[in-house]
Amino acid sequence: MKLPNSCLILFIFYFQLVSFKQNPYIWHPKSRVITSSVLDVTLKNVTSGKAIHVEGLKKPVELFIKNWEREKEQEQKQKEKKKQQREYFVKPSPPNSIKNMRFHKIFLPYIDVETSIKIIPSNNEELEIYIRNKVRPTPAENVFKTIVPNFSACLNHTEDNGFFNCFSDPYLFTISPRITGHTGRHYLGIRYVHKPLESNKGTRVKRSCRDVSGRRQKRSCVEVKSPPIMGKLATSAFRNGSDVKYNLTVAMGACMYWSDEQMEWTNRGCKV
Repeated sequence: MKLPNSCLILFIFYFQLVSFKQNPYIWHPKSRVITSSVLDVTLKNVTSGKAIHVEGLKKPVELFIKNWEREKEQEQKQKEKKKQQREYFVKPSPPNSIKNMRFHKIFLPYIDVETSIKIIPSNNEELEIYIRNKVRPTPAENVFKTIVPNFSACLNHTEDNGFFNCFSDPYLFTISPRITGHTGRHYLGIRYVHKPLESNKGTRVKRSCRDVSGRRQKRSCVEVKSPPIMGKLATSAFRNGSDVKYNLTVAMGACMYWSDEQMEWTNRGCKV
């Protein structure tokens, strides 16, 4: 738990904790979001014993709560996922093109639920991420976009040794209906645009057998036709050296509390 940098704070208030195995406020419509046990946390004045109204703090009060039952369930789910885990990969897309984009479907059930998405590409290749509700996104039409890995929040980063001193996980981003503006079905689009190294200036440019006007020139010239396009089975297979593999993990969670003033479950001022 992190508190403001003042030792006097410890003598001003104390925490009163009460744990409920089941949700005690089940009559409210938002109670369907609450699937875990409920922890009642009250900050009280040491001398009067009255609850302290907390609002507008420069630094948030952080609670680290260990959910043993959920941890066991997650461990079991992770074991099952490893057995059934698919290997994802994306093929390079030409610049300014949506060709070869990879899509995943994500369902955002409630307005207060935040969805954490973690994508780890092989060799730290940069992937473009786009999200849109109901229909597949494009770089031009989307409700959310980012890149992974995103090292903008890292003070130190090297290609060989990874990242250091990061304020946030470069491979993790969070979305919610409050960000996208919609609940329900969303599509996650992944695009990989390969950035080739700049070629040497001395590289010889292939000459065409036709002049600028399109007429055939008098010089002797033999043109080689492009190879035939392979079928769908060949293009859908992973190609080492050009395609990028990635791991995809999706987790949902909500930080909500019962407000005696509003008489409802709310996430105002509370964040996972």
